[in-house]
Amino acid sequence: MAVDILAAVYEFVKAYAYNPEDANSKPLTADQIIRAGLNDAPVVSTSTELCIIAHVSTIRHGTNHYQYEYDQSQESYKERASEMLEHIISIDFLSAEPMQRQEITAERAQIIELLARSPTAVKFFAKYGLSSLFAENVTNVTGWDETKNYTARYNVQLHLGQRFNVATDADFFTRVNVRSVKAHTPETRESAPGWMLTENVDNNHD
Repeated sequence: MAVDILAAVYEFVKAYAYNPEDANSKPLTADQIIRAGLNDAPVVSTSTELCIIAHVSTIRHGTNHYQYEYDQSQESYKERASEMLEHIISIDFLSAEPMQRQEITAERAQIIELLARSPTAVKFFAKYGLSSLFAENVTNVTGWDETKNYTARYNVQLHLGQRFNVATDADFFTRVNVRSVKAHTPETRESAPGWMLTENVDNNHD
């Protein structure tokens, strides 16, 4: 089953990237969370606080695993190949609010980093067929942006695991016809007779 990984992270950020015990910390709205790569989805938010989610890379771990399945009702045989993937997702929390709002942006990143290492994230991402492995430490990359504005920016990278698999049709057989015959070589025809299993053997030797 195909998994929209950025959509899963989007929902995670939307649900948890705020402090419910802080009156100044509010959940990010849908137009404040941007999924990188959606070229047909322009930024329409007028807020000075945004979150950008991007897929950094995918790492393959281990070797392929194969499983064979026989469907008796369809008389078909499937070869299912699977591999373990690790997706690295970058989450940027940005704010151009006055400096007294910078700690709110930093707190959002810290909350996501904390929960990504907890059972909360494990249960959340399991619904999407993903495993929450861990999160890297929050990185402060605050500075001047391309518009010459001073922007608070905190980055956290999530590592998500996925068992990816694909099934293909495979050849198979349902019966094997094996018979035993006495076989000799010219050198051992009389002295060392033996037995072997074969489908078709010519026993005549000149």
